[in-house]
Amino acid sequence: MNIEEVKHLTIGERINAIRSSLNLSMEKFGKKIGITRSSVNSLEKGVNNPSDQTIKLICKEYNVDYFWLTEGKGNMFLELPDNTIDELIDEYQINPNQKPLIKAYLKSSEETKERLLDFIYGIIKELDNAEQN
Repeated sequence: MNIEEVKHLTIGERINAIRSSLNLSMEKFGKKIGITRSSVNSLEKGVNNPSDQTIKLICKEYNVDYFWLTEGKGNMFLELPDNTIDELIDEYQINPNQKPLIKAYLKSSEETKERLLDFIYGIIKELDNAEQN
């Protein structure tokens, strides 16, 4: 979708584009911002307009650019500044070679994050079981 096409989308269509790009169901998308699946559906179809609070929550929870959502200008998602990741690396003494992994995780969809966490927890459980034997 190019910049001119995005400008002509309704706010509901842009909400749908966000949800689709994150590969989230209406239920999961709405739950994170405190609205129901049917409310998400009404927003996407243009039956209802999002409140200012809903717009701000979408931007905050999904790292969406406010001007992209409201006016179709700029990029859909905000870039996480490298200095924020660098601060995390310093504060938690993380190996700097893991920075691309952290950035990829933060940019991934909620579904991908859930699958990755399930995988990691599976490894932890196996390690715990191995230590007990």
